[in-house]
Amino acid sequence: LPQIKARRDSLAAGRPAFPGDTPSKLYADLEGMLQFKPRSTPNLPAAIDADILEIRRRTLTLARPALKQAAAAAPSHFETLRALSRLDLEIHAIATPPGSPFPADAGEQAAVERLAQSSNRSTAWSWLAVLREAVALRSPSPAASTSALEAWSAAAAAAPFEPSYPAKAAFAAEAAGLPDQAATLATKALALDANMRLDPLRQLPPADRGRLTPLAAQAPAPPQ
Repeated sequence: LPQIKARRDSLAAGRPAFPGDTPSKLYADLEGMLQFKPRSTPNLPAAIDADILEIRRRTLTLARPALKQAAAAAPSHFETLRALSRLDLEIHAIATPPGSPFPADAGEQAAVERLAQSSNRSTAWSWLAVLREAVALRSPSPAASTSALEAWSAAAAAAPFEPSYPAKAAFAAEAAGLPDQAATLATKALALDANMRLDPLRQLPPADRGRLTPLAAQAPAPPQ
């Protein structure tokens, strides 16, 4: 697949990877690899990209059973489950038409949630939040954002000195229409970020800090 992409890119740049190569020849080769009957297309670049995605989908689908078996053999091994989850999510991203929602369990969410609950590891909770946000992007709703917020909040509780998790939770709370909670979480994230001044690699990116500052400013005044 990398060689195919390099061939496509060289043709798009007007510098064929080998003499005589053309987009039509690349398309014919891709159709042959996919065992499609020869088809004509009015948009050759788009058809080439679609065939490359289909090759990627088939490759991932072939790899999935072995990775699923590995995850089942070591159910507490987070890195294996995350690899399976990422693969499954990419398959759905390729196979699901733009604008259509993902299946509710895309990315092996149920298995990731079980591991997060049993291990209470911040990495597992944060990956669950990423999965829930990916699903929410396809079908946005306050409920979907709240689901991601719950996972980010659990990650923050499991790693109480890490500023990135309450920052992500603040953004999720904002998306869920919960301004007071977003302000509280933003304030917490900025305070933890300030504590990391001697370890700048663990501090928040400037863009995140810039989003959090106005959110924190919306915090309700303490009672007199």
